Amino acid sequence: KEKAAILEICNETDCRVRVVPGIYQLVNGDAILDAVKDIQVEDLLGRKAVKLDQSALDEFLGGKIVMVTGGGGSIGSELCRQIAKCKPQKIIVLDVYENNAYDIQQELHHVYGERLKLEVVIASIRDKERIYSIFERCRPEIVFHAAAHKHVPFMEENPGEAIKNNVFGTYHVVRAA
Repeated sequence: KEKAAILEICNETDCRVRVVPGIYQLVNGDAILDAVKDIQVEDLLGRKAVKLDQSALDEFLGGKIVMVTGGGGSIGSELCRQIAKCKPQKIIVLDVYENNAYDIQQELHHVYGERLKLEVVIASIRDKERIYSIFERCRPEIVFHAAAHKHVPFMEENPGEAIKNNVFGTYHVVRAA
């Protein structure tokens, strides 16, 4: 997270950003300063980047009505960005938090304009009747379920909320689908 935050600041400048080997690698002789390189996505992830089969995704998502629950969250919004590239018939962003939903809506409108049919629905997956009603009206063909409480320490302190959202909310989404 710290690397990503620093890179974000650096990207706002005209500076060239490079990665230097870790101090322990240098001290142990496992790396040399010649190993300085331009920053790559893998440097931030701590793993190899996943390569997507874009043609398979285009075929799977293209022309379809796709819903993303938790569509304004960190995972859901990235799903929306990737789905938008595949030319779906429509993306339905479902989120309980209007600020997050608004942010991804504005971003996608800015990038795709009228080429992307987008609907934002504010709702909680905990609300069974509302979820069933949304599915009945929108008729999504594909659903990416990313609505969840994901901060484990908070959920360990609030297990009832975790169960209501992550278990019963998921149950409502699955049954509605």
